[in-house]
Formats: sequence, structure tokens, C-alpha cells
Amino acid sequence: MFSIIKRYKWPIFLVGIIILHSWWSYSGRENIKKHTPLNIREVSEVGNENFNTNIVCVQPYMQLQDYASLEVFYNKIDKYFSAIEEEGLLHENTIVVFPEHIGTPLALVDEKEITINSGTVDAALFFAFASNFWQIGFKLAKEPESSIPSIFLKSKSEKMGEVFNFVFSSMAKKYKAYVIPGTIMLGSPIVEDGKLKSDGEAFQNISVLYQPEGKALQNIIYETNLSATEKIIASPEENSQVPTFATPAGKTLVILGDDIWNKDQLDENLHDADLIINPFHSIENLENNGKSYFKSLNISEPFKTNISVANNLIKTLSEKKHTSISVFLRGELFEQLFYGKTYMSYKEEIITGFEVEGASIISLGIN
Repeated sequence: MFSIIKRYKWPIFLVGIIILHSWWSYSGRENIKKHTPLNIREVSEVGNENFNTNIVCVQPYMQLQDYASLEVFYNKIDKYFSAIEEEGLLHENTIVVFPEHIGTPLALVDEKEITINSGTVDAALFFAFASNFWQIGFKLAKEPESSIPSIFLKSKSEKMGEVFNFVFSSMAKKYKAYVIPGTIMLGSPIVEDGKLKSDGEAFQNISVLYQPEGKALQNIIYETNLSATEKIIASPEENSQVPTFATPAGKTLVILGDDIWNKDQLDENLHDADLIINPFHSIENLENNGKSYFKSLNISEPFKTNISVANNLIKTLSEKKHTSISVFLRGELFEQLFYGKTYMSYKEEIITGFEVEGASIISLGIN
């Protein structure tokens, strides 16, 4: 017996390491059910009192623990919808809007607790790589030009799409509302039979529109003007057209993230739109570099107001007849603090929410 062990000690040692790693890798993935509070600090109704349609802008306060599993993510989003219902903001023609990148952290679904609680992106990637070593390692060997974040997201894309679609489709059906669920980065996203899926490895930042029966409309909304951070993972969809949706609010454009600054794209679509919805992820991009944004829009003289660069832009986009809304993500995700306040342009007026340390729910009633 000992002679066999001595002869094959290195193979036995390697097998032992593999067994230990497998045990460590799969432990601590289940039963992560920490439910974080909603932190709702602002609920308000603005616009017309006797409205035909209302747009409910949800700026949720999200934390990494909210993405540990389908169950906790579902419960967090469902609680926001429940709060909307309890406040009497759900009506027959309600459109509920969430911010950009609310779905991208779903890459953490079913990962180890140590990964989710890492605190920094680098630490999370280290533990994600360590706990998915064989899956990521083999793929990295085949694609040495790819980064670890890219490989990791590719390995999780199918699951991310399943959870994102299930949760927001369920919300639309349960609460009988039109839902614009913010965005998620997915590999080659497609919509089949009303369900959003990941069908490949070419990542894009996208959104869809769910109808009250819970089905996603066929036309996917792509972001084309990616930020430097987004370009690490995703690439813009070439020749993508901004779809116009028929909603109770009229002809509706959903313009993602930094695409709100793409004047050429906007000029092609604004003329026949009644409502412009812009899910965004952070106010920082709006408040910084304001001069360059005004220049890109050929605005020679900003409005005489002390509100902000973002407000001025949205008022410009409204062109008197459009209703324009920007909704932002809030919360603590790794070392990044997300913040911002809701911006609306309605009937030549600028309406803004408050910069609160928590979540906001604002309903805009329109005719």
C-alpha cells in the first residue's frame, strides 16, 4: 500500500488538490439569502393630476448582495413594485422604468459568498477566477487575447439572461404594467417567443420593453456610444436602429446611457417621438465635461438657469413637444458609489427629484 502511494505520490497529490479545490469551489454558493433594505427616501407624483398614462421612475438602491441568487434579486425588485402598488401609483397604462446596468451585476448569481462580499472588483475577479478555475482557465487558453472579466462574463451570460428575463417579465405580468427594465450586458442577445436570451459571446449593453402580459417585444434596444469601462467588455451593435415603441404614452424612444449625447442618432428619431426615456447609470458623466456635451449638440448658448448641465440638455431634447426622462442607478456596487436624481422635461418645464441617500420612486402623469 505504502509502496503504491510512494510510487504515485505526485498523481495522488494532484488528485487531492483537485478534490479540495472542487469542494472549496462549490461550497458557499447556496443559501446566500441576505435581503437588503429598499432604502426608499423619496416617493412623489408630478405632472398632470388627471392623466391618461403615468411613467414610474424607479431609482433603486442596489447592493452586491442583491445579486447573489435569482431569489434575492427577484425579491428586491418585487419589493419595489410592491411599494409602487402600495403608493397607489399603478394604473391601467403605467410604464415602469429602471436605470442602466441594473442587470449587469447578475454575473454574481450563484457565485461564492466570498466573491460577492469581496469589496473591490479586483478581489471579486480573483475569487471568481479561483472558484471557476477550470471553466475560465480552459476558455482563456483558447482565447489568450481575452481578458478574465470578459471570459467570466461570457461564462455567466446565459444565466444572467435567464434571471433578468424571468424577474422583469414576471413583474410586468404580475403588476400588469409596461416595464423598461434598465439595461444588462449580454452576449449576443435575442428575443424568442417573448423571452430575452443570450445566444453567443459578442457582448452588448441592451434593454427591451416588456408588455403587461410579460412578453418582451422583438426589437432589442442597443447602446452604441459605450463608455471606456463598457468597452472593456462590450462592443456596439453595428448598424443598429433605435426602435420606436407604441406605448400608452405614444411613440416612445428608449435611448440607453451615453447615447443620449449622440446628436445625429437623436435627430433621426426625435421628430416622431412623444416620449424619450434614458436609463442611465451615474450622474457623473452628465455633470462632468458639460461644455463638450453642449458643443456636440451645437448649443451655442445654455439656458439661463442654475439647475444643471443635464437639465439644460433634457430641456433641449424636449423641443417643447417631447417628454424626456433620465433615470439613474443608486447604491454601492464594489468600490463604486452610484448616485443621481431623476430628470424630467414635461410641457417645457424641468422637473427633478432629490439627491437622497437611498432609493427614489417618482411618478410622472401625462396626457
